[in-house]
Amino acid sequence: MIYKRILKIIISHAALIFYWSYLYKTGEITGKDPIINLTSAGLILIIYGFIYTEITKKEEKKTDGLYIFASLLFFALALNKNFNFLICLGLGLVTSFFYIVKNYRKEKTFYISILPISKKMTQVFTGIFICVIMILTYLLDLDVLVINIFNQVIFFACCLFFFLFLKDREDVYDKTFKLFYMSQYLASERENFARLIHDEVLQDIFAAKNYLSLKEPRVHEASDLLTKLNERLRKIMKFYQTSLFEDFGMEENIHGIFENVASLYPYKTPKIDKKISSALENLRGEEVKLIVLISKELVNNIYKHSEATYIFYRLYEDRDFIIMEVESDGMAEEDFKNIGDSKRGVLLLKMLISSNEGEISYEDRGRTLYTKIRLRRFRDEDSFIR
Repeated sequence: MIYKRILKIIISHAALIFYWSYLYKTGEITGKDPIINLTSAGLILIIYGFIYTEITKKEEKKTDGLYIFASLLFFALALNKNFNFLICLGLGLVTSFFYIVKNYRKEKTFYISILPISKKMTQVFTGIFICVIMILTYLLDLDVLVINIFNQVIFFACCLFFFLFLKDREDVYDKTFKLFYMSQYLASERENFARLIHDEVLQDIFAAKNYLSLKEPRVHEASDLLTKLNERLRKIMKFYQTSLFEDFGMEENIHGIFENVASLYPYKTPKIDKKISSALENLRGEEVKLIVLISKELVNNIYKHSEATYIFYRLYEDRDFIIMEVESDGMAEEDFKNIGDSKRGVLLLKMLISSNEGEISYEDRGRTLYTKIRLRRFRDEDSFIR
């Protein structure tokens, strides 16, 4: 996410402002006004360059933050009278120019502005801001360092607004992205289900009808065909079934989920270890449906995508939350990455959980995948207790 790239610039800039303020307070700041003005102006230009570079560069590397931190560190030390100004400023410029030239892509910067307004309005804002600062400096006879720190604070605020704007836009994009892929997923599921009905059901029904429509009906062949169709329909029912027996307890429902999913993969026989808290045995209604649906998706994914030899399943209550823990082995190296990149089933599962005030987390434990889900208990809307 781009806004996370900007965050390291903002943190480093804030640290630099506090450091200059500390030098001013302790009297360790340089007393040469041209040095202060040059360093402050150069710093603003460098941060501009960093922001444009972070937005336009191709990929994020772990060492990128070190370049930004080192550059701003040298700029910060340049105003310390105990250090050589030219060496610190030179190192800051060399480090920052090297990073910018290496990663900056000019063709991507045409529409970029650090304020959530047009480029033209940004230029107007900058011109007005400079005029106001010059007038205040003359009228109030402000110290050069104070006015430069004030300039840095204003520029820091602009960068912070830009960061918050990007974060807000990316949050909106993330929701839109999820809704788009969810609609694609549902459309694909409907299409697959229609094809399934045509290929697995209607074809056999018409074949049985033709057998029975002959001058000499072939009842035996029609009976065999419909018997096999019945078996396939039962498997289809087990796969698409989201809840089992609403009047039964949680133990029976979860047991039924494991049996149904296992019947779809007869060649896989993982050892099942499941425990359900007795406090949840009497759950009914929507909570049962939600837990059963989530459990079915998790268990089906394990059977379908891994070579698990065991499945560890726990369901219990923790204050206002229902906790589900699932662990299984047989995970391949790329499986954990595929979970994060999923745009279909796993993405839909995450949306289902988050929309019900829940959280889901995955943990890679070698070839073992550990999944933990926290679901907030449903509230009784008719109750006066909140």
